[in-house]
Amino acid sequence: MGDKHHHERRYQFRRYQAKIFRNPYFRNSASRYQRPWKQYLIIVALIFVFGLFVYLIGFLPFWMIQGVRIEGLQFMSSGPVKLIATEQLNKHRFLFFPERNRIFFDSDELSKQIQKQYSFQSLEIKRQKKTLVITAKERVSEIMWQSNDNVYYVSMGGVIIRKLSEEERSYFIFRGSSQPIFENKLEMYGPYPILLYLNSLGLIVDISKEDVAPGSKVFEKGSIPGVIAFQALLPEVLGLSVVQNMIETKDSPWLRARTSEGFDILYDTNEDIASQIQNVKSVLQTEIKDKSSLSYIDVRFGNHVYYK
Repeated sequence: MGDKHHHERRYQFRRYQAKIFRNPYFRNSASRYQRPWKQYLIIVALIFVFGLFVYLIGFLPFWMIQGVRIEGLQFMSSGPVKLIATEQLNKHRFLFFPERNRIFFDSDELSKQIQKQYSFQSLEIKRQKKTLVITAKERVSEIMWQSNDNVYYVSMGGVIIRKLSEEERSYFIFRGSSQPIFENKLEMYGPYPILLYLNSLGLIVDISKEDVAPGSKVFEKGSIPGVIAFQALLPEVLGLSVVQNMIETKDSPWLRARTSEGFDILYDTNEDIASQIQNVKSVLQTEIKDKSSLSYIDVRFGNHVYYK
């Protein structure tokens, strides 16, 4: 018993020397205060490092896009496209980082926003150092489309390109007129180049007033050459001009042309235009004595010509 007791005492004494025991009523004051202070210091340091990282990556002027350059446009002003790009650059991503930052700039989103308003043949967006460069190639337009008091340029493929700008629309009201009434800065630049261009384009008015948007197809590709040919040949053969073409259904090849003398000509854009105009000429020479009472001539059905 003595040896066992002596061994137990030595075991407890070694545990005491190892300081395994802790009195819950007498904690080490140094550990109580120093450890939280170190933790707070580490937390503050981590926050500082994270904030510095966010600033260096997200807000340092080195990363920012400073300007926008538009290239490739020939007919339309670059201002509206530049405005769309600038508005996106002034937005934020992830509710925090400026979109102007080259790292967080979304070129796909900008392309989507531009294509909502303009249907370009090609559109390229790239960054050159601190400049955003947008290169756009316009579709060739020979036709205008009017629906719900809105007027659009239409490509040779029958696709809506874009809506006329406010300035173009102000000139559009003088289409077919020789009245050069413009004031202030508009008179300085002169309406004649724009009027000449607008008058050279065929106009199709959608009677159904169906809503359209850039990129939507409104006319068959094969029908557009017929519209252009009709507008070119009618003055040459009959001395008449087309004020506007009217259509009841999108993609229909049948148009109703309002002439400068007030009567209409119903023609098929997919059939031979020269033959149809010759049929109009024959009717006017042999059947119509008073054109003032003429409502329309229908030449859509070959040699079967109808008039009222």
